[in-house]
Amino acid sequence: MSDFVAWCSDDEDGPGGGRRIEASGAGEAAEKWVARYEQAGAEYDVASGRATKVVCVRPADHGGPTTTWEVGGDPHPSYVARAIR
Repeated sequence: MSDFVAWCSDDEDGPGGGRRIEASGAGEAAEKWVARYEQAGAEYDVASGRATKVVCVRPADHGGPTTTWEVGGDPHPSYVARAIR
């Protein structure tokens, strides 16, 4: 696992407003950033497949390039029936 800094490409603060995220790679860091963003706002537009977010990610130690990721969701409805009698 490595440390990354991730932020929304629309954020005026750029990397200064980013979050430090531990992940196995930059793509996973982008996914984790979106998950935290949606949990904080209690809106799940990305997870539901209605929207995407563009996220910028760089290594936390400044030792590599900034990469840009489009993160989307793919909802999978699941239903479970249990006998109650």
